[in-house]
Amino acid sequence: MPIRGIELVDNGEVIFSGGGGFGLREARLDFPIRNLVREQGGASLSPPSHSYYVRVTQEDGHMAWSSPIYLTRDWSGIK
Repeated sequence: MPIRGIELVDNGEVIFSGGGGFGLREARLDFPIRNLVREQGGASLSPPSHSYYVRVTQEDGHMAWSSPIYLTRDWSGIK
């Protein structure tokens, strides 16, 4: 079944959404991992961990999603 759309979800927020042109049964999604570098002098920092997953919608409305991928920042030793 052709893919209608694909979404990348970071901590419950859709950070990428695209549709069509993915081919009949497969899609490739490359994206940068954002907010994993400590900002100089930043008072508010992004969450220390992120969970990402991909959600796919087929043309017939059926959906599939990946298992989450968890990334955790380790700032030990960084001043």
